[in-house]
Amino acid sequence: MAINIDRIRLLSLKFRNAIESCDRLALPIAFADFPRGSCGDSALLLGAFLKDEGAGKFDYICGERGDHRDNTWTSHAWCQNGKLIVDITADQFADFSEPVFVGNPSPWHLGFEVDKPQSSDFREWDSHTVSNLGRCYRAIRKNL
Repeated sequence: MAINIDRIRLLSLKFRNAIESCDRLALPIAFADFPRGSCGDSALLLGAFLKDEGAGKFDYICGERGDHRDNTWTSHAWCQNGKLIVDITADQFADFSEPVFVGNPSPWHLGFEVDKPQSSDFREWDSHTVSNLGRCYRAIRKNL
């Protein structure tokens, strides 16, 4: 099945808007200053949503860049299917302005040293993640 990039972009925008519309008290603390600090949970929730909407199965990609010694170290997470990146939280960084990025790896994303890909569907993770993000997912879906 071919990936429909336009549909994935629309779904991703819709999902980010739904997160932004949520009562912050209905979401885990990681979403208190969305998108800052919420990339990991957001990627796991978005991956589940894209899968539920028939847009395909995505990997959870987590990477890091910079150095702890000079205070430039940071980490970031996003969804990826092959070379297609879907990232709804990169705008938390000063050097990336798009609130929703859907496309082939940008030079910005390529600047991260990434870990081994994992499932981007939170329901395939440990029981704590399933429980915590399950409540969050239901709250977000109410705003879709």
